[in-house]
Amino acid sequence: MAIEYKGYLKDTNGDDILDWNNNAYKLNQVKDWLNTVLENRNIIAFIDKQIKEKYSNYIPINFCHIINGGNARVLKGNSSEGWKKGKLQFKLVLEFIPDEPEIPEYKSPLDEIRREMQQNS
Repeated sequence: MAIEYKGYLKDTNGDDILDWNNNAYKLNQVKDWLNTVLENRNIIAFIDKQIKEKYSNYIPINFCHIINGGNARVLKGNSSEGWKKGKLQFKLVLEFIPDEPEIPEYKSPLDEIRREMQQNS
């Protein structure tokens, strides 16, 4: 299971510090913890059970659950900015990715030739 870090956390490294709920953590510790939690199949089974119970007749294709982690701040070791205050947010996203990529529509005769060449290669 892949974890994607967005926004300000995208450009951090493992030695940067996250101060959250009056506790300070190195970001590599937080990332390791999240990886361990999400690799646990019991978490996936729990989420699956909750979705099936609440949406027995309908399961949405684009499911996103956001958990507001509250106030936090980050200290980057390689920056002179000092502490950067903000909100911590966790998102769990269920995404459907088709096996076959969509073929874009072409608007000129040359585009049609290019599409045929791509299909034949």
